[in-house]
Amino acid sequence: MSSELLTIAEVAARLRVSHDTVYRLATSGQLPGRKVGRAWRFSAESIEQLVATEVVKSEAIPDTPVAALPPVVLPESATHPDADQRREQQLRLTEYTVMQSPDAVFWVRPDGSFEYVNDRACLSLGYSREELLTMSVSDIDPDITFGTVTSKPGI
Repeated sequence: MSSELLTIAEVAARLRVSHDTVYRLATSGQLPGRKVGRAWRFSAESIEQLVATEVVKSEAIPDTPVAALPPVVLPESATHPDADQRREQQLRLTEYTVMQSPDAVFWVRPDGSFEYVNDRACLSLGYSREELLTMSVSDIDPDITFGTVTSKPGI
């Protein structure tokens, strides 16, 4: 059993989040830690357990080839849908796939605000979906401004 204690900076580096996110999660009780004097300290073991638990929750089927996944069985009424029903089914399947992705997905509007974020995006930044949808890219990274967001290819 490790008794190594980590600082906010060390936890932020391990979780790949900002110092502010670690502080916010610690003060809200979502991250196991305690104050020692004026500084926060975290058990390395509890952080590693948290990381392992979150990775297991976020990875639906890691490294599994698509051919090895179980088939999606549609109800009989869905085998001959009209074009609108088919598009609706495809949209729902796409939405589900993006939501369950083990990768963080952010859809960004031209003004830099978030249109959509999946569960992994929320977890990676330490914000709720509701919080992120009221924010913009520059709230997460002040070095990125509206002009740089709209000038990047693919955005």
